[in-house]
Amino acid sequence: MASKPKWTAADYAKRITIFFNFILIICGISMLIFGAWINATKNEFHIYTGDGGYISTSVLLIIGGLIAASLGVFGGFVAYRGSSRLILIYFGILTIIFLIEVVIGCVIYGQHDSMMLAAQNGLNLTITFQYGFNNPITNSIDNLQQRRRCCGTKSWLDWRYSQWRRNESMHNSNFVPESCCITVSRNCAITTGPSNIYYKGCATALSDFVDENVYVIGGVCFALGVIQAVGIILTFYYYLKLRET
Repeated sequence: MASKPKWTAADYAKRITIFFNFILIICGISMLIFGAWINATKNEFHIYTGDGGYISTSVLLIIGGLIAASLGVFGGFVAYRGSSRLILIYFGILTIIFLIEVVIGCVIYGQHDSMMLAAQNGLNLTITFQYGFNNPITNSIDNLQQRRRCCGTKSWLDWRYSQWRRNESMHNSNFVPESCCITVSRNCAITTGPSNIYYKGCATALSDFVDENVYVIGGVCFALGVIQAVGIILTFYYYLKLRET
């Protein structure tokens, strides 16, 4: 009876690399689903930019999920084919993406205060010039103020300088948008007492949210970094074993 051929180190490396890429695909699909759910339920934060626009967190998650899933599919295909040239290309792509993420992480960590200030300025510009004139942005600000229980950038007084406040046909005698009201109703912001509207600014609310969840955010980023680092090591090991055969 003929004995079964023994697996070589390259065979083991191949199967482990395929399994890693399967995990990467699962992570990518999970990010896609999570991003789509956030977008569908409107349970998201927008990163406001200096030009009065915003970046949707759900879009960032969907793009990240697509990249991760695509990398997993490509990596699994490359590992299955067992081509040392393709493996080396995949190793290079993984390494470059990992290094870019490390650089971005360091910049965000080192420039946290200045980035928060830029986000605050972006939110202020959005409130001053865009609210009431751009439906997606208007809905985004309303959603932010209701979910974070805040009003304006630093306080409700920021609305005094907005184009929305200067347009009488828009505010209907409301001093602030109705989304600033503790209990939202028609013309609920005609009075601005602390029992009627939120006094805390949204910049403070968002900063508090980030501070409260910094360990969760850091843990997720660390886990993704570890997964990618393991993938880089496995891919390079597989490449070395293929070169030996």
